[in-house]
Amino acid sequence: MKINSLQTIRNQVYDNVMGLNLTFFSSARKGDMMSRITSDVQTVRFCIVNTLQVVFREPFLIIGYIAAMISISWKLSLFSIIYLPIIALIIGSVVKKLRHPALKAQQNFGELTSVLDESLSGMKVIKAYNAENFFRGKFASINKKYSDISRRMMYRQQMASPMSEFLGIAAAAGLLIFGGALVLSGEGTLDGSGFIAYIAIFTQ
Repeated sequence: MKINSLQTIRNQVYDNVMGLNLTFFSSARKGDMMSRITSDVQTVRFCIVNTLQVVFREPFLIIGYIAAMISISWKLSLFSIIYLPIIALIIGSVVKKLRHPALKAQQNFGELTSVLDESLSGMKVIKAYNAENFFRGKFASINKKYSDISRRMMYRQQMASPMSEFLGIAAAAGLLIFGGALVLSGEGTLDGSGFIAYIAIFTQ
């Protein structure tokens, strides 16, 4: 199914490109179009497949987990509903900062592919006009820009992972503290075994 969907999307993108006017091709770079038809299609397929999995599978699991958690302790569940979205928003803001560098990297990759295609396709003309150094410099400049952006994006990704882990631990710690306080209060709404069961469900 994944292969067929990928094939269909790629065919549709290619058919759309073939139907464009000649004025479009006078300003568009071949490298950008090649990048759209190849790597961008892979990204779209990945997003569609994962979204469908989440839409059809996750809601039922989440509803079941929430029902079980409320049955164990409605106070702890209320705390989770208020507390966890705050942590999720912070993690989301970290992930959002990675989108802009990723877009810039994709654009520069298109430029890099375009220069490479232009060089290989017009090698006879380049040699005839002794333009090798010009294309060497052009390729090196774009390659450096692409490498710098990719390096910054990789650095941010490496920083985002431990930060997300830390925030996840902070969320669990807050839950443990509040839940432990309920157990120790001795009000009878939550005992030790129920708290352990709650944590086991919460981690899912």
